Amino acid sequence: MFAKLKKKIAEETAITQRPGGGTRIARSVSKESVASMGADSGDDFASDGSSSREDLSSQLLRRNEQIRKLEARLSDYAEQVRNLQKIKEKLEIALEKHQDSSMRKFQEQNETFQANRAKMAEGLALALARKDQEWSEKVDQLEKEKSFLTAQLQEMKNQSLNLFQRRDEMDELEEFQQQELSKVKHMLLKKEESLEKMEQELEARTRELSPNSIVIIPW
Repeated sequence: MFAKLKKKIAEETAITQRPGGGTRIARSVSKESVASMGADSGDDFASDGSSSREDLSSQLLRRNEQIRKLEARLSDYAEQVRNLQKIKEKLEIALEKHQDSSMRKFQEQNETFQANRAKMAEGLALALARKDQEWSEKVDQLEKEKSFLTAQLQEMKNQSLNLFQRRDEMDELEEFQQQELSKVKHMLLKKEESLEKMEQELEARTRELSPNSIVIIPW
């Protein structure tokens, strides 16, 4: 009899899984369960022919007391479930607030990052533009210097060519002068030889004309 009663109470107070992951405990014993328990108990009592009315009454009182205790325990369980539900709701609200706060912080950080990234990109673009301008100016300056140096080099080449040409002309002139000088020297030498020969002939004739006297003809 007690085994059947415990079985019925256990079936009514069984914990079922809720869809949200929580648990729900039966808050009260149904009338059908009580009637069933009463019927089972009546069968047991009827089967016991030696039991007296007083025994039946005391047994019913004990059963009722057990039922009241079970109902009190079920009420406590239900209260705990309600408290857990409240705690769960509070935690869900706190979690939602935390998620909202985290999302706002993430959004703010993302906006700050995007703003800093845009500023950095703008700064890099400006720096690159300045560098490009500087390089362009340097290239222009180098081109000007190259043109100037090229012109100077060409001028120096022209001057060198002129100098070489003048040197060649001077060499030719010097050679011509040497040739002319050699000709003049040769002519002078011939004149001296001719003059010396004429003097010798003149002396010889003078001796022939006056053998006893020497006539010196002044120049």
